[in-house]
Amino acid sequence: MQSATLKLLMMLAVTLAACQPEGDTPTSGQIAVVSCETIAPIVRKEVDEFQRIYEKTNVRMTVASTREAIAQLLRGEVKTIFVPRYLNEEEQALAARAELKVDSFRIALEGLALVVSRKNPLNGLTLPQLGAIYRGETRNWREMGGAQLQVLPLALSRNTAAAEMFLRAVVHDTVFARSAYVCSTSTQLLATVAQREDALGFVGMSWLSDYLLPADSARNKVKVLTLADSAGAEYQLLHQSTIYRNEYPLRRALYILSTDRSLGVAIGLISFSTSAQGQKLVLNAGLVPVTMPIKLVKFGGS
Repeated sequence: MQSATLKLLMMLAVTLAACQPEGDTPTSGQIAVVSCETIAPIVRKEVDEFQRIYEKTNVRMTVASTREAIAQLLRGEVKTIFVPRYLNEEEQALAARAELKVDSFRIALEGLALVVSRKNPLNGLTLPQLGAIYRGETRNWREMGGAQLQVLPLALSRNTAAAEMFLRAVVHDTVFARSAYVCSTSTQLLATVAQREDALGFVGMSWLSDYLLPADSARNKVKVLTLADSAGAEYQLLHQSTIYRNEYPLRRALYILSTDRSLGVAIGLISFSTSAQGQKLVLNAGLVPVTMPIKLVKFGGS
């Protein structure tokens, strides 16, 4: 459905480009976009490469929480946003009342990464264990086979889709425990985990990519835990293969949402992000492409 819609829009863009004002085409002109902070690394990669290829484009990208990005879209302050969820029922109702048509395009699949200090001896946790930590029921790493240390649960703002998903799927509540420290950004969360052996946090998968975090950065001071649905379930590594096969418990899709009905830069950026070139960036960043075939290669034995 999304592919057919995009192809139709691109054909219209080519057919009617001559009718547009100079510079207002899919490959030339200006546009403002907003990205959710938790997926900003992959969005920045898409935007930068699009501008590199199409030198006459100028994409002004700003970063906000998921809810604020969607609010800006619904208020008409921006027409194109990158977010890790679709509109909820309340937001859809607001769009309907405003007679606002919102087109959605999936560009990637990713997972939420559970991160701890490299010094933490644990390699994995279960969803029930995580829930108990973020509800304040489990307070010491020793209770899970770790060191004799109080757990410092780190969270992201409830205005982010990452926190919304974590609260719904893991905590089964609308708030985090008082013991949880809410970080303002994913960068702050990673830096805190890198510095503190007692810390535990969650971030979007794209924040773990080498192109964003250099060799001497926080990434090499943190460890990504495996995750299991329950005590008896198999622990799953956060990897493209486990995301693609729906094995990793905390998975989500990344979307472009747009109200832009023109034939300008927005349709060009959407087309690029869902094209083979844009999807290769997704693949290279460690995420899962959604508009191109995936081939899983297995090495070794059975």
